[in-house]
Amino acid sequence: YIEDLADKITLINGDIVDRDLLSRIISEEQIDCVFHLAAQVEVGVAISNPYLTFETNIRGTYSLLEAIRIHPVRSVVIASTDKSYGSYGIDQMPYKETYPLIPQYPYDVSKACADMIAQSYSTEVYDLPVIVTRFCNIFGPGQLNFSALIPDSIRSALGYSTFIPRGNGKQ
Repeated sequence: YIEDLADKITLINGDIVDRDLLSRIISEEQIDCVFHLAAQVEVGVAISNPYLTFETNIRGTYSLLEAIRIHPVRSVVIASTDKSYGSYGIDQMPYKETYPLIPQYPYDVSKACADMIAQSYSTEVYDLPVIVTRFCNIFGPGQLNFSALIPDSIRSALGYSTFIPRGNGKQ
């Protein structure tokens, strides 16, 4: 709606864990590129409701990949997070893709599991064209997660809250 695209695209409401719906969408809409951005992304919510987080992030990922396995596409981009690494490598920035995934908290674990599931679909077993990206501090219109760095900084700069620094300040 922000970009005035509503008349140029097909909006379909559904649940990321509904494999049959995902399969139907990919087939009927003749999807050839998939950007998997569906997730429960708030760390606080993950701590208070790990079931919802695991269901959405883990089951949602394998439901989508199963639909894609049945109806192959040209490319699949999985949006993950640097939190998948856990605390490993935090003193060795920038992160390297070779770092092991050693998550601890529910959100981190859910995304690392989704990463490994996605990687298993990209092996010679299924050979799906999967790429896993590990985002950090993404932002844009509609980003209302004020616990995230950029939205919190903007809200603080506008005088609506007091900014709380993250980490050791070396970022």
